[in-house]
Amino acid sequence: MKKIIQILFVLFLTVSCATQSIVSNSVEETTAIVLVGDLLGLKLQVGNAFIKEIKTSDLEKDKSQMRTKTIYKRILTVPVNPGNNTITLSKEGVVVYQKQIYILKGQVRRISI
Repeated sequence: MKKIIQILFVLFLTVSCATQSIVSNSVEETTAIVLVGDLLGLKLQVGNAFIKEIKTSDLEKDKSQMRTKTIYKRILTVPVNPGNNTITLSKEGVVVYQKQIYILKGQVRRISI
């Protein structure tokens, strides 16, 4: 009997650790890509989103660093459609960064450039 209880306990732990839970606090879930890095002056294309030249006004403070003593990094949040998305960053016609990623509905993916 003791062995059966041990086996059931191990199975319970294994199954409970493998599950995912998604918590949403808003009615509409945001699906987006957050780009971190030296982005000023670059041209961006992600799915249907297109920015001819990334300017300071396009960037925002990284809220994940609010309670640290470091200088705030600037990030760019780009809303995208769920599914496959190709991120292309270029400068003066030269591709600096290109990557294809898959995003689930409601997922926000952070990418360091």
